[in-house]
Amino acid sequence: MNSNYRDSIKEKYLSYFKDNIPEDFLNKIISSLRIIESFHEEVNYLSFNGGKDCLAVFLLFKIFNALNQTNPTDLTLQNITSYFKKAKESNNNRNIKFLYFVNSLHFREEEDYIFEIINREKVETIYLNSEFIPGLYFLESRFPNINNIYMGIRLIDLPQNKRNIGFIEKSTSPYPVFNRIYPIINWSYEDVWRLILVLDYPYLNLYDKGFTSIGKVTDTETNKTLLISENVYLPAYCLNNFDTEREYRYK
Repeated sequence: MNSNYRDSIKEKYLSYFKDNIPEDFLNKIISSLRIIESFHEEVNYLSFNGGKDCLAVFLLFKIFNALNQTNPTDLTLQNITSYFKKAKESNNNRNIKFLYFVNSLHFREEEDYIFEIINREKVETIYLNSEFIPGLYFLESRFPNINNIYMGIRLIDLPQNKRNIGFIEKSTSPYPVFNRIYPIINWSYEDVWRLILVLDYPYLNLYDKGFTSIGKVTDTETNKTLLISENVYLPAYCLNNFDTEREYRYK
């Protein structure tokens, strides 16, 4: 199967995402921006591992900063693209800092991408060479003012019996005390990719190689539903069956 066929499918999906901005999607953006607005005067941290979901959260911060005192509810389907353009061009990231948990089992491409974004956006970053919970306790001991940690978690990431959570949750044991903030908790796979593609923002290149969810090199495989010929995959945003998004992550 030649590359022209793959490219034609890619273009079809790109047009679908960029030329169709549903009102429901706009409302989700406004709700997410309202959450950011609630805490924007505080010190905010984003757990950033280069994946599409935490990238979407970071892009929401960029949109919020691009609004520059404009009320989020003033966003419309007609003016939103202009704010997207402002957001992409701006590196005003004064109200967000990254937390990056270093791990030798991360993909090399993932690490390269994270450093590329940090350098591109000039985001202050705290590197933690530990697992998540020990890293948070170390963080608490060094920076006691850390109250808000944003995470790119969506409902699909949670067990069925825990899917009644809201945008903001207090952490519970065994975690230290802080606000866990989930601005895209009610977003779909399609919502995440629409935001990234409409902003035309660079994303981790593993998503162009058949991966739809990125974990460690030991527990992540390409999504076989995107395979169109031997070793040739469609990009992640071409996924049709969203139920398979995390199917090739093994824990």
